[in-house]
Amino acid sequence: MSVDLLQYAPGDRRALFLDDQLDTIRAEREEARRAWIEGQSAEHAWEFLELANEWMAKREEMSPQQRAENRCLLVIDVNLKDFDDIRSLEDHADFSDNLPQHPQSIDTQDGRYAGWVLLEHVVRGDPRLRDLPVIMLSGYVIGQAKPRLKRAENDHSAPTRFIQKAAVGDPNKNGAGFRNAACDLLYDKRLLFLHRLAGFWELEQNQVTGMLGLRDPDKISAVGELYDRRRQQPTTDADQRVQILYAIRKNLKNLFRNRVSEMDWLTSRHSQLVNRSPLDLMTSGEFAELAALRSYVDKICGR
Repeated sequence: MSVDLLQYAPGDRRALFLDDQLDTIRAEREEARRAWIEGQSAEHAWEFLELANEWMAKREEMSPQQRAENRCLLVIDVNLKDFDDIRSLEDHADFSDNLPQHPQSIDTQDGRYAGWVLLEHVVRGDPRLRDLPVIMLSGYVIGQAKPRLKRAENDHSAPTRFIQKAAVGDPNKNGAGFRNAACDLLYDKRLLFLHRLAGFWELEQNQVTGMLGLRDPDKISAVGELYDRRRQQPTTDADQRVQILYAIRKNLKNLFRNRVSEMDWLTSRHSQLVNRSPLDLMTSGEFAELAALRSYVDKICGR
């Protein structure tokens, strides 16, 4: 079984869920837990917004380094039966100032599009919350809501993703769509790439530390320290190594049709590599050997 690198990520990651269906809330929080993301859930919009504001208040007390490593994601169900009228938030002083001028004109279609209304007219209108990434969940395909998703993606700096709700707790799909989207929005991209690479190539911890040139091959937690801005870095060329690994993986993905063929190539000895395997070169810890392998891969890929 490959090593799970996400557990060593510095800081905390949190997902706040707004969903009025208890069975799907459990599935959503379980998928978050599997990605080392702490989940908090709410059934009502005002309760959800209170959770978000509490998290933002704590964030304001953090240093810039801590803010970069402690991240929050909002997960909103599109269909909220108990939120059929945005005016229900007028009784809550923390949110009433950010409501649109004519809330009575905003139609949630009996709650079927309430999540979109909350995103467009409350969350993105609140200076405290507008920069938080969002995943919208729906029991239906994107369909008629596609223009709203496009507006949400284009009009604001914070990313917005759409996930079909049935896929979250589907044992056949293994919740991968939701979990991957949450990880994309909350984790350092370099660490997330290494985590997924370790899973795809089924790497052991000493192989991962070797790829990154870490001195102690048994201290896998040092991988997380590479992306902790509060610590002295255990190595100086980690970013270069990740860039090389990314280029190698990209080329191999284009070169081989499936994982089996790719793994066979990685673990086989090659005369052009002095009778060593590509995986052996990558995990030796020597930067020169990693760079040499990239040149070899570029060559066989005609680059």
